[in-house]
Amino acid sequence: MNAHAQKPHVLALVRALRENGRLLATLAGRCEAVGLAPPTRGGTFRQPADIVAYLGPEMAQLPQEQLRVVLLDRRNRLIDAPLIYQGGQTETAVRLAECFREAVRCAAAALVFVHCHPSGDPTPSPDDIRLTREAGEAGALLGIDVLDHVIVAGDGFVSLREAGLYIAPATFSADEVPARPSPSLLRVSTERVP
Repeated sequence: MNAHAQKPHVLALVRALRENGRLLATLAGRCEAVGLAPPTRGGTFRQPADIVAYLGPEMAQLPQEQLRVVLLDRRNRLIDAPLIYQGGQTETAVRLAECFREAVRCAAAALVFVHCHPSGDPTPSPDDIRLTREAGEAGALLGIDVLDHVIVAGDGFVSLREAGLYIAPATFSADEVPARPSPSLLRVSTERVP
């Protein structure tokens, strides 16, 4: 097909795309999905409220558990926040290798686990605490800091690190004194998720 013959097909395609875009915007508005778009790459996270403002509106009211990993560069700037697992109403089976796959691929310096509790109660379970501890140990081996694990729910959110339920493993060489954990990135809050 020559360029002149393709022109009507291209124009029809453009019209269809515009119409589909309008329909999707209408559907998103009806489903109250407006405002759920993640911030652009490069947003900086310094405290749990930053994480909750980023993912809370999307995750706090989900009917099933979901685990995401917020990937950060050395300055705590957002690289990505991929969905790692989506589970049932009360649990998600997690394999640590999957949690670090994107972090390694993107050369992330650090990550924060974020998951939701559909029950509305952000209180961490023993499994949440164990997963975070094991992830911290795996991250230390990979050279990726696991900074925290934030649980969001309708009744607020909890940072395991600020709650004293997670201490990041110290990284040091054989001739160094173990470093003290860096100041906490995130803290506990009982504020309701927006």
